[in-house]
Amino acid sequence: MFTGCASAGAVESPSAPSEAQADDPEPPVVMTTEAATLDDALATADALASDLNNYEDQRAQTTNQLEEATSQALNALENAPSTEAVREATRAWREDWDAVREEVDLLATRYAEVAARTVGYFHHLDAQTANISNADLRAEEQERNDEIHESWRSTASEATHALRTLRANLKNGDDLYVTMLNASLRSGFDTHVERLRALGEETHAALESLESITSEGEALVGSLDEPSSDSSASDDAASSNE
Repeated sequence: MFTGCASAGAVESPSAPSEAQADDPEPPVVMTTEAATLDDALATADALASDLNNYEDQRAQTTNQLEEATSQALNALENAPSTEAVREATRAWREDWDAVREEVDLLATRYAEVAARTVGYFHHLDAQTANISNADLRAEEQERNDEIHESWRSTASEATHALRTLRANLKNGDDLYVTMLNASLRSGFDTHVERLRALGEETHAALESLESITSEGEALVGSLDEPSSDSSASDDAASSNE
């Protein structure tokens, strides 16, 4: 519908774009897509780093709980003056070992979270690489992706084995409790000290080997628990302006 006084049959010519419109065109859609892709990539890396931090914190907590349980039990058994003291040490071991079990369960959960997150991480890398138009560069990038993926698979396989060792040692700790209980009903418990020491050393070694997941994760996303260079620069700028 026309308005104003234009005569019938007259056709208005389209107005020329203003100078501002000519100099400031709408950004192409691909720029928005690239920005979104960058945000997705950073979010993926940050999420993996967060899961790795949680995993390493739990590994340290599990190690501390194990060391506390075994050291207290060893001290009690080595210095037990009577059968009653052995019974008290046995009761304490049951409680402390149950606490270790809870920490191991949490550690397994944290590891599962990291393992699941890396699936999306490597998928993101491969999907991004597939968008490279230069065939030689695309092949080079994919080779690098495959190399770090294979390294991660190897480390994850070792971690899975270490977790199985932890599970087996939890059962060994349960068996040790039964033998300690038997020892509290009869004289002689020297062998339990050596069994307890061996159990603690083997379990501690398994927990130490699980640190490889943290190290391998740092190879993927960089050092953990450190601010990014961008955030550090922003903090420095803010400090200089104060």
